[in-house]
Amino acid sequence: MTDLARTRDEIDRIDRELISLLARRMEAVRRVGLFKREHSDAPIRDVEREREVFEFWAAEGEGHGLSSYFLGRILREILSYSRRDQERHLRHVDSTGALRVGYQGAPASFSDLTVDKLFASRPGRVAERVGFESFAGPLDALQSGDLDYALLPIENTIAGSLHEVYRELTERPLHIVDEETLEVRHCLAALPGVRLEDLRAVRSHPAALQQCRRFLRGLVGVRVESSYDTAAAALEVARTRDETAGAICSPQAARLATLEILEHDVADYPGNATRFLLIARQAEEVDPRVAAKTSLLLTVNHRHGALAECLNAFAREGLNLTKLESRPLPEQPWEYLFYIDVEGNVADPRLSAALTSVGEHTGSLRILGCYPSRTGADPQR
Repeated sequence: MTDLARTRDEIDRIDRELISLLARRMEAVRRVGLFKREHSDAPIRDVEREREVFEFWAAEGEGHGLSSYFLGRILREILSYSRRDQERHLRHVDSTGALRVGYQGAPASFSDLTVDKLFASRPGRVAERVGFESFAGPLDALQSGDLDYALLPIENTIAGSLHEVYRELTERPLHIVDEETLEVRHCLAALPGVRLEDLRAVRSHPAALQQCRRFLRGLVGVRVESSYDTAAAALEVARTRDETAGAICSPQAARLATLEILEHDVADYPGNATRFLLIARQAEEVDPRVAAKTSLLLTVNHRHGALAECLNAFAREGLNLTKLESRPLPEQPWEYLFYIDVEGNVADPRLSAALTSVGEHTGSLRILGCYPSRTGADPQR
């Protein structure tokens, strides 16, 4: 055995120890979660305790010659997963049987990967996933009772909002019950042995193509072709055995389709991420100890300053808006439907007071959902 092979064996042994220690840590975290379920005055997020843990890791790491920045990144992921694992102990739901969750895309698409991430921190029922070609497909199945949930992307840090999803949500009596964000790392993949200069076409979902425009413009003589999904594009390249075609997809989709990755991280900007919404037929309560977000749809009275009065109502209560977008009302030219995300639980008296004030200046007001917030700022950054 070479020195390199022995060193890699040692790394594998250390990794097994790390995984075992993480599992032990999560067992302790779950005991904390059970305590918090029985003690309603115990906060889910103890910021002071988190600071102490960060300081401990930094001090211990310095003694071992490890970067505090490097350790901080690892610890942030551990604490985030720990908090969300504790949250699931606060939800009292039936834990028997599988949940059917619909999404737009094929296996190993970014939506499919997000189902994995989100349901890892929801109560312990297995998520049975069902893919659809359109955004309307999972919502239709949800309304008919064939699904328990639908998961849809709502906005991307490069491409912006997905207007088709907004439109579907405004037209259906459904509720947002959770959200999730996923780091989107696009790669360019092709059949084994194919070189970048062999490509004449690149396929993917239109949103993915938009997120990679700068990279695609650099591929001389290569046309772009739309597919209903990133992972479906990879499977199509594999099925047709087309040596002149590539797909922009997730690395997981490339592996599933047995393609080789020609280029990693081909999005126009680093930190590319997509926000997803979990949709259900019925609203779900959010424990007041969990950081929450409430989504609203409203039309304002057709008079000067009505929208400003609505926004001031939130400001007076000290509530932060994280999103404000307008959508045209086709049946009423030059009038608009406003979509608002506000930080806060709909059961919070401050938000209730703000909504009462907002109601005085709106033609219609609808609560789309109140759900745990996954996009708040990290105080440790």
